[in-house]
Amino acid sequence: PPLETTPLAKFANDNNLPLIIGSDTNSHHTLWGNRISNERGEELMDFFSSLGLTWANKGATPTFLNSRGHNSIIDLTITNQKGEDLISNWHVSNLFSNSDHRYIMFDITAGPKKEPKVIRLVKNTDWDKFNKILADSDLVNPGNHNLNSTTGIDEAVEKLNTTLQHAFEQACPPTYITNSVRK
Repeated sequence: PPLETTPLAKFANDNNLPLIIGSDTNSHHTLWGNRISNERGEELMDFFSSLGLTWANKGATPTFLNSRGHNSIIDLTITNQKGEDLISNWHVSNLFSNSDHRYIMFDITAGPKKEPKVIRLVKNTDWDKFNKILADSDLVNPGNHNLNSTTGIDEAVEKLNTTLQHAFEQACPPTYITNSVRK
């Protein structure tokens, strides 16, 4: 990260100020949606941890697309806790950006967040439905996967992760949690 980021983050945290930074990090990490993590991504995670920073990115929509088919999530909205509390409706836009980087859009809300937090409670999972989705997928046929190369293994692992996530999302209904307190 740029040298100026450390004193800026420390100042914001020391003075209880929100911090929101838009950055082309050129870093890959599975925690913000990439298939793999690289050394730069690991270093950025250590940096975030040392300063109490996080990222506001949601989902796994690529922020970087190029003509060679290399799509990744390298553009991050970096925040401290106060900054994260202000961001709502974060998304990667489908608008044409005239760049290989896509627009990142979000709202900054001065009051409490309006959108509920979405979680999935494992105890609510319909395991029969989960197992049926997996059984109906092409994962059960080992002949569908080329496991003789690192590329083939990567593709099979990505397919496995995608299929498991899809099955879980279909079999476990979302639960919405709001910050509002009812009297």
